This record gives sequence, structure tokens and C-alpha cells, in this order.
Amino acid sequence: MNDRAWDVDQRRFATALSENANLRKQWADMNIDGHDILFELCNSRLRRSLPKKKTKTRKTAEQIEQELKEWSERLQEIIQSFEKLLRRLTDSVDRLHELVIQVSRTKGNAYVFLKPLWRTWTMDRFADAASEVLTCYRQEMDTKRRIAWEVCGDDAKADKKILTLLCTTWKTEAFIGNSGKEFNEICALEVEEGDPGLEVRRREMEDEMDDFGPTSRRKAVNDTSDW
Repeated sequence: MNDRAWDVDQRRFATALSENANLRKQWADMNIDGHDILFELCNSRLRRSLPKKKTKTRKTAEQIEQELKEWSERLQEIIQSFEKLLRRLTDSVDRLHELVIQVSRTKGNAYVFLKPLWRTWTMDRFADAASEVLTCYRQEMDTKRRIAWEVCGDDAKADKKILTLLCTTWKTEAFIGNSGKEFNEICALEVEEGDPGLEVRRREMEDEMDDFGPTSRRKAVNDTSDW
């Protein structure tokens, strides 16, 4: 990145966007861990409901009850971790809006509301889009709370279809869907295209791939999956 080609406000805003993306990456990783915990909790609940002659394990009723307690506690702990992460995400989005206000005061409204920050999007459009994505995460947080309440309660039902549905709902995160990914892609396109050093890096990559032949070279140059 050629920082000298960017003004200080562009650099500050790019940093804030990167921090927001990192938090959403942490959320995605935590969602995988949470799903694994939920899956084990549901399995323990199903094992407890089966007659002894149908169980495939030699675990005693006391052991299964202890499993249920431990997995329930772990699920509650990860719910708390999601809550903390959601607050950090909220602070991150607030930071974007704070920068919009600060820059509008120093450089005028035209800079943040009319002028493209890098390629096409204005600064305030980035902040508004981040707020929309945050709304999706808040809705998903409500869903995870409800799932935890349904599976951790003493009167939770040991219905395989219901538990399977809850696990699927947790994993797929319907409210978030592709919103975070799409926002990442837009930010990458805007910021990268606004970076004067991008074309230089592309040419360097092309030169490095010359020894691998035209097919491999073309594939590598067009691969933007890591942006």
C-alpha cells in the first residue's frame, strides 16, 4: 500500500473497515465452535431420552447428566462471548460513523457525502452499509439466544427433528447470510482499486508467474479470493 498517495482520513477509515472485517471473521470462527458445542449437547440430550437397550454407549445415566450439564455451560459461555463480540462490532460501526462526522467537520460535507472515498462509494455509504450488516448480526444474536434457551432448559424436548433444525439454524445463520461476505468483497474492491500500489503488485505477480506457463499464470493473476 502506498500510504503517501492516501490522505490521513482515507488511511484511518481503511483501518476502521479492516478492524470491522476482523471482528466479523472472529464471529464466523466462533460460530463453528458454537455449532460443535450445540451438536454435542443435542446428542447428549437424545442419549438421555433413549431406553437403555437402544443406547450404543456404556455411559451411565449419571455420566449423561454430567455431559448435559457441561455442554450446557459451554454453550452459555459461548453465548456470552457472542454478546461481547457483538458489542465490539457495535463499537466498530460507531467508530466508522464518528469518522464520518469528524471528517465532515474538517473537510466539509461534500468530502464524505459526495466524493468517492476511493473508487465509487462515499465515506458515509460505507458507514451506512456497515450499520445494515450490524443489524443482521443483532438479529442472528437473538436467534442464538433462543436456540440456547430451547436446548439448555430442564424441560427441553429431546426431539431429533427439532434438535437437528436448531443445529442447522445455528450453523447457516440465515439473518447474516452473505451480507458480511458481500460487504467484505465491496470493501476489498473499493479499497484495492483505490490503492495506487495495486497495479504494481499485479505486475510483480505476473512477472513471478512467467516461469509457470500461460495457463498457470492467468489463473494466478485472476485469483482474487484472498482480497
